[in-house]
Amino acid sequence: MKRTILWLIIAMGPCFALAQTKVNKSYPVAKGQTVSFHFDYPKTVHISTWDGSEIVVEATVKINNGESDRAFSLSASTSGNTVSISNKLDMDLIPEAYYIVDKGIKVRFNSRQDLDAYVADKGSTRISTYQQKDVEVSINIKVPAGISTELTSIYGMVELENFNGPIKVDAKYGGVDASLSEKSIGKLQLTTRYGKIFSNLTFRPTEQTQKDFYTAITAAPGNGPSYDFNSAYGNIYLRSSVK
Repeated sequence: MKRTILWLIIAMGPCFALAQTKVNKSYPVAKGQTVSFHFDYPKTVHISTWDGSEIVVEATVKINNGESDRAFSLSASTSGNTVSISNKLDMDLIPEAYYIVDKGIKVRFNSRQDLDAYVADKGSTRISTYQQKDVEVSINIKVPAGISTELTSIYGMVELENFNGPIKVDAKYGGVDASLSEKSIGKLQLTTRYGKIFSNLTFRPTEQTQKDFYTAITAAPGNGPSYDFNSAYGNIYLRSSVK
């Protein structure tokens, strides 16, 4: 029993000691330009507009319990009238983490040898094990109001609120959660293939298509920017920002 407790302390110790890393970047953008974001692994991407003149991106990073945070970086480039901002995740810098689930309790190990020793010490065959690269990233974005924006997120959920400007969001696996004022929406386009669309807004669609693994809704409920939300595998949540 004492040896088992020791294994738990060794395995869980780094979880308490290491913190997250903040990556803060700002990028110039001019009126009339378009900003294009592309992110792969962030769990959530939160985006809003503000009164400033720059694009502000803040990433909260915790990779391999904070030991491999340097594997994450942000990069930007300008081509023609488009400012492109994306993330890079160097998988070669991230080691595998090893886990066991024993009676509903998940324990993390830094090596296969430590995991095998724990399982041998427990002497149980009813313990499930698995391995993965531990990546926890969330991103918060502020875009100057009125700037045309495109945002692609492969795995993470895109959260949008207080966004005053035209935007197109493509969240392939994670989905979209947007809070908007209905009267401030010009054109609205919602599209999902394997997910569903949920909304507490009262607009009437001008066009609606629903068939196997495809739902598309178009509407023009008010006056303002256009909003285009798409997710191939996730859900789309459209909420009223008016309380």
